[in-house]
Amino acid sequence: MEESEKRVRRKLKKDVSEANSVAVVVEKAALSHPEVSFKFIRDGQVKLHTPGDGKLLSAIHAVLGREAAASMIPVNYEAFGMKVSGYTCKPVDSRSNRTMQNFFINGRFVRSKTMMAALESSSGMQEGLAMFIYASILAPISEEILFRGLIQHSLLPFGKKFAVFGSALLFGIFHGNLAQTPFAFLAGLCYNGTWIIVGAWAPFE
Repeated sequence: MEESEKRVRRKLKKDVSEANSVAVVVEKAALSHPEVSFKFIRDGQVKLHTPGDGKLLSAIHAVLGREAAASMIPVNYEAFGMKVSGYTCKPVDSRSNRTMQNFFINGRFVRSKTMMAALESSSGMQEGLAMFIYASILAPISEEILFRGLIQHSLLPFGKKFAVFGSALLFGIFHGNLAQTPFAFLAGLCYNGTWIIVGAWAPFE
């Protein structure tokens, strides 16, 4: 018996590491079974206490914290005899690692690279779509209104050439990149000149 205890003790890590491992196991169990109340006491202090009210969001609040729970978005989808339910967060609230990604199948915590990749690819598509809309629609419209509209129009009293040059110069500086500034400046001259020729600044009068 003593020899067995010695072998077990040799395999055990430091108290802090073992306590952290136990905490992770309790957290996963609490998330997978929100209908059960879990209490984790460490060094005489209650580190985790879930209400056991059957609500997953309550368990998330207890395990991950108030801010994480407040940013959660419910997920509930069913197809082909399979059901996916739980919570996810907005892309802006995502982390640089996977430590807070938790997947459960039939109430059991699993580590699945396939699920992680599927989750990341879906969020990546949303971010890509948002970036495409911003870069191809919102940014050009905003630049046209700001530089070719408001700024250039405000400089017109000093002469059309001054307005075209000044607005183009500000447009180049606005990009904040020395490599892009000359090209942005030249593009600004073309855009501004076109606005003057076709009279597109008229609505700002």
